[in-house]
Amino acid sequence: FVAAPLCEELLQDHPDLDALVVFRKWDMWRPWKLAALVARLRRPRPDLAVVMTTVSFSTTSALLAWASGARLRVGASSLPFGWHLSRAVYNLELPLGPEGLHEVEHNLAPLRALGIAAPFELPRLAPRPEALDRARAFVEREVPDAPATDGGPLVVVHAGAGKLPNGWPAERFAVVLETLQRLRGARVVLVEGPRDEAPVSALQERLVGVARWRAPLGETIGLLALADLVLCNDTGIAHVAAAVGVPTLVLFGPTDAQRWKPPGDHVRAVQSRTGRLGDLEIEEVLAAALAATTHSFRAGLRHEPA
Repeated sequence: FVAAPLCEELLQDHPDLDALVVFRKWDMWRPWKLAALVARLRRPRPDLAVVMTTVSFSTTSALLAWASGARLRVGASSLPFGWHLSRAVYNLELPLGPEGLHEVEHNLAPLRALGIAAPFELPRLAPRPEALDRARAFVEREVPDAPATDGGPLVVVHAGAGKLPNGWPAERFAVVLETLQRLRGARVVLVEGPRDEAPVSALQERLVGVARWRAPLGETIGLLALADLVLCNDTGIAHVAAAVGVPTLVLFGPTDAQRWKPPGDHVRAVQSRTGRLGDLEIEEVLAAALAATTHSFRAGLRHEPA
């Protein structure tokens, strides 16, 4: 599996992978690094290289497939995106999935067209034991009022988003979380990525009795695995939390939730009726959050991390 650095900690030691190759774009400008990468991709020489495509065509991924020297290189056509590169790089252009499919099915369609059996399964991620240990110690030390095994539900909140239109206002998050604290005895932990300082700080200023977690993504998976609910915007952490297998509530604005909601009965989505996340009402999110933190719902879905 060839991945960017952001995904390295997600995929490290994943049981379905025999090898993980991390591609760092800045290595393209260091000839010795680039030569080492190409040598790694070709050792041993692949029989098949498959490039997946979602909402765009990745020139870098296509060129990596070509550089691997694979005997058969396949990927989606670049023509819908205004490029002819796929015809020069791939031996076989694969069709995109038809409109209206969930994104997981959309990604499986090219594999099935290639004749590869690809049944629909829920994505799964498991935290490393040391990540779980650090998260448990953090919750016991930093989360107010209760150790990790007692008290109200542990609610992990990601108020940031990779795209500005995908961020729900901090003051609305605060109302929902204050109500969960009052009615459910919720213990709240705010998590953040490298670009989430502003929305997380704005939320923290509006709340009392909350903890703030700053750690690499691989260690954050350990915290997510302890959560009774992950509340987040439509962003990458929603898919990570869902793959860990914990109850997850995702807020959608301009993105189609039917296509992009992480799959699974443990995931709930609240979609803005106008397509603008700023129009998503507090009452809608609060009702979904209260339902997701009921004892019966959590007991029905809860499982120990793999």
